[in-house]
Amino acid sequence: MTASILDLSPDLLTLIFAHCLPESLINLAATCRRLSEHALSQIWSTIPSFGTLAYTLPRELWVQEVVKESDGITHDTLSFARPIDSSALARFRKYAPYVKIVDDRGPHQARFTISPSAWDNLEDVLPPNCLPNLQSIHKFEILPVMVEPMHIFLCNSLRNLKYEIVPPRLIRWKDPVPDPAKRWITRFFAGFPSIAPMRLISFQFLGSKPGLCLPATLVHLATISTLHTLSITLLSDDYPDGVFLFDGSPFASLRTVKIQTNSTLLCAAFLREIRSSLIETLEVDSSEPVTPHDFRALATVIADCPSAHVLKRLTVGFGPHPSERQDQDPVPIPPGVFAILHRLRDLEEVILKRGCYAALDDAALAATVKAWIRIRVAKLCSSGTLRFGVSDAPRVTLSGLAAIKERCQAIETIEIPLANITHAEVDHLLTLKPPRIYEPVIDYMCEGLGLFRTACPLKSLGVGPSVLLKEDITGVAAVLSQWFPWLHKIHYLTELSGPELDILETSDGVPIDPQVEEQQWIWSQVAWSTDVYASIREEEQKWPYWGNLDEAVASWVLIEHSDATE
Repeated sequence: MTASILDLSPDLLTLIFAHCLPESLINLAATCRRLSEHALSQIWSTIPSFGTLAYTLPRELWVQEVVKESDGITHDTLSFARPIDSSALARFRKYAPYVKIVDDRGPHQARFTISPSAWDNLEDVLPPNCLPNLQSIHKFEILPVMVEPMHIFLCNSLRNLKYEIVPPRLIRWKDPVPDPAKRWITRFFAGFPSIAPMRLISFQFLGSKPGLCLPATLVHLATISTLHTLSITLLSDDYPDGVFLFDGSPFASLRTVKIQTNSTLLCAAFLREIRSSLIETLEVDSSEPVTPHDFRALATVIADCPSAHVLKRLTVGFGPHPSERQDQDPVPIPPGVFAILHRLRDLEEVILKRGCYAALDDAALAATVKAWIRIRVAKLCSSGTLRFGVSDAPRVTLSGLAAIKERCQAIETIEIPLANITHAEVDHLLTLKPPRIYEPVIDYMCEGLGLFRTACPLKSLGVGPSVLLKEDITGVAAVLSQWFPWLHKIHYLTELSGPELDILETSDGVPIDPQVEEQQWIWSQVAWSTDVYASIREEEQKWPYWGNLDEAVASWVLIEHSDATE
C-alpha cells in the first residue's frame, strides 16, 4: 500500500525535502494544497525568485508565453488574464510567512519572469511587509528583463542582501539601464531609509550602473550598527564632487569591505571615512589604470585606517579585465611606495591581482617579509596578466629568495617579479652549505626523539616574468629544494590549467603566447625536480636518527613536529 504524503511524519518529510531539488518542491507546493504546516515551512523557506509567489494565485489567472528578446535570448513570461484584487491573495497570505530566503543561484534559478504590467497589479494589492520573515536575498541579474520590483517586499526583517549585475564583458546590459528595471532597482535602494529599525548584517551590491544606488542609500547604510559586510560599486558619475556626507562614526561595525570602482581616488576618499576598527578583509577592484601616485594615496589611507592593526586580508586590482584589453602591461610600484603597506603588521594575505606589481629588489623583499611576520599568502606580481612588457624596474634575484626562508615561518604562497636567472648565480648558490630541514630534540612529553621542521613551509611560488633556460632546470631545482623542501608548485606569469595550455587560450578568451607555454612547462619541471630533491634530502637527514639510536632510546617513537616554534 502506498502512503499519502499527508500520512508521513514531520521527521521523514524533513529527510525527503532535504534531498529534493528546489524546483521539485515548488512543483509539489503548486499542485498539492493539503500539506502539513511542517511540510509548507520546508518547501517555502527558500524560493528562487519573488515571482515564484505567483503559484499561490488562482491558476485561472495565469497566462504564460515565450518572449524572444532582440539579442535572441528567450524566456517565459507570466501575465494575468485579468486584474487581480485582494480576494485572490488567500493562499499568498497563508504561505508568505514561511518565506525566509530568495536565492536564484544554481538549482534555485527561476523558470519564468512576471511581466511589468502584472507586477504593477501586484504592487497595488500586496500589503506592506507582505513577507514578514524575509531574511536573505541573493539575486544575480543577467538581463534587465529578469529584474524584479524588490521594493514591494522590503522589510525590517531583512538581514542579508547580495545583489549582483552580471559584468558587461559577459552579457552586455543596455546603457542606460532601461525601465522598468532602473526604476525598480532605484526604488528598492531609495526605500532603505524608510525601514526602521534596519538590522542588516550584510549588504552587497556589485556591478552597479550609474544612478541605481544613490549616495543617500550609502549615507543610511553608514548608520546601521549591525552591518558587518559591505560590498558596493562606487561610480564617479554618482559622486561628481567626490564628497561623502557622513555623521558620527560611519560604518562602525564593519568586518569585511569589498569595493568596485572606476576611480581609485574616489575609493580612497570613501575608505578614509570608514570608522570601523574591526575590518579584517578589504578588497578594492578599480577599472581605472593605476599610477604610483594613486597607489600611494590608496595605500596611505589603508595603512592609516582604524583597522590597520587588525587587517588580515588585502586584495587590490586595477585597470580593465584581461579579456577587455590584452595590450596593457602592469605598472611597477616602486619599493618606497609599496613599503607604505609594511605598516599593516597583522597581514596574513595580500594580493595584487591585476594592473600592477611590487617592483621589489632583494633588499625591499627582505624588508617586506620582515614587516609581515604572519604572512601566509603574498601575491605581489599581478597574477591576472599574461604579459609584463619591457621595464627597468627592479626585480628579486634567485639569491634574494633566501630572505623568505630566513624570515617567513607561515608563508605558503608567494608571487614576486623574479629576475632572469643566470648560470653563474646558480653555480654560486650550489657551493653554499644547505640549511637543515630538521633539527633533533628530545621530546620529554611524548617520550620520543623529536625532529623539528625548521625549513620554510612555502608550497607555491610565482616567478612573474622570469625566463629560465632548459639547461638550468636541475640547478635551480637543487637550490630551491634546499630552501623550500615543501615547494611543489611553480608558475610563470599566472597560473594556467591544463585545458587552457592545450588550446593556448585562457578561460576568458585571452590568447596564450607559445613562449608563455614553454616557460610554464620549464618551471613546472623545476617544481617537480624540487620535490624529488627535497624528498631525498629529508630521508638523508632522518636516517641517522633511525639507524643510530642507542639502546636507551631504541624503544622511543620518532616524532615529526610541524611547528618549528613550539
